[in-house]
Order: sequence, then structure tokens, then C-alpha cells
Amino acid sequence: MRFSWATKVQSLEAVGRSLIANRMTIFLSITQTMGVLVFLVCPICHIFMLATL
Repeated sequence: MRFSWATKVQSLEAVGRSLIANRMTIFLSITQTMGVLVFLVCPICHIFMLATL
């Protein structure tokens, strides 16, 4: 009984770790894409601001 309980806890822990890892990779990919978008959009905004001045 105790052994099966321990294995259940370990499996839950493994699932939790994999979920956290997936969330971290998704978060990192989102932040990278946002960074790229900002990097691309900011110069365009600066050009428009300079053009309007």
C-alpha cells in the first residue's frame, strides 16, 4: 500500500514538472516573439514620429 502511494506521488510530481517545463517553454517563446515584434515595431514607430515632426 505504502509503495503504490509513493509511486503515485512520484508520477504526479513528474507530471507536474513536465507541465511546468511546458509552460516555461511556452512563456519563453511568447516573450521571444514579443521581443522580436517590439524590435521590429519600435524603429517603424520612430520613423513615423520623425516623419510627422
